[in-house]
Amino acid sequence: MAGEAVPAARWDDIADHVEARVGECVFPFLSAHHGYALARAGRDGALGALRATMQERTARDDAEAARVWRPIGQDVVEGCIALGEGQHALSADLLDGVIGQVTAGGGSDAQDDLFRQTYFCALVGAGRAADAGRQWAAMTAFKELSPLDDRFRARC
Repeated sequence: MAGEAVPAARWDDIADHVEARVGECVFPFLSAHHGYALARAGRDGALGALRATMQERTARDDAEAARVWRPIGQDVVEGCIALGEGQHALSADLLDGVIGQVTAGGGSDAQDDLFRQTYFCALVGAGRAADAGRQWAAMTAFKELSPLDDRFRARC
């Protein structure tokens, strides 16, 4: 997302490791990363298995499903998969309603920034310039921009 080309072989290597974990669905943060990598590698079968596991996890009658998976988890994972597949508008639509709650999906502040950047890239790719501008302003309001931020903004 920061402008570096990632060779297809690298996505295949990552997907080889991720595929073994599609049955876990520990928390949305991990599943979203797994889904993105599988989408980038074109692993449709593994994505289907991840989605089935996510559906089972979301359907459970427990506090975590009610607090995290049903209200935000599924849309975060599907939004990341959509971006990995190049479906920017779908990704943005899925993340629209949950981006403000993304911290509930697990991960540190820096790791949650990846989801905010994902949303920003989806908005840009979907041609939603005004929304992307607002997201960029929210992402950078309280920090000094780094060279990576400058590259990221220029790329997206």
